[in-house]
Amino acid sequence: MNTEILGIIFMYGLVVALAIPLGRYIGKIFNDENTWLDPIFNPLDKVFYKISGIDSQQPMTWKQHLVALLTINGVWFLISMFVLTNMSWLPLNPDGNPSMTGDLAFNTSVSFVTNTNLQHYSGESGLSYLGQLVLSRPKIG
Repeated sequence: MNTEILGIIFMYGLVVALAIPLGRYIGKIFNDENTWLDPIFNPLDKVFYKISGIDSQQPMTWKQHLVALLTINGVWFLISMFVLTNMSWLPLNPDGNPSMTGDLAFNTSVSFVTNTNLQHYSGESGLSYLGQLVLSRPKIG
């Protein structure tokens, strides 16, 4: 049997096998129930809360949500601008793609931060692997 077919069957089986336990774990997190990973993640959460000045017992107001949203999107905008305008010398660029011009990097960064995903470059031939990783980050907001 073809190895590609075996790889596809294996990956499908792995996804199906992990769907139920991961779904239960995520359900417990959303219902604020204890999980077996709490001893690992709770101390990490407390460190991040302490650094950020967050009181986990107090709900966020709409103003705090707005500040958090704008802050994280601003940070991702700056990171993506840096990566896109400096691709030529950053790692994960085996094809030697040149850096984007400032206006193209600005347009691309803004479009991905605002989730419009407007692209004025030719996909994989216009971006390094690092550039693709930065732009494909999880969307917030």
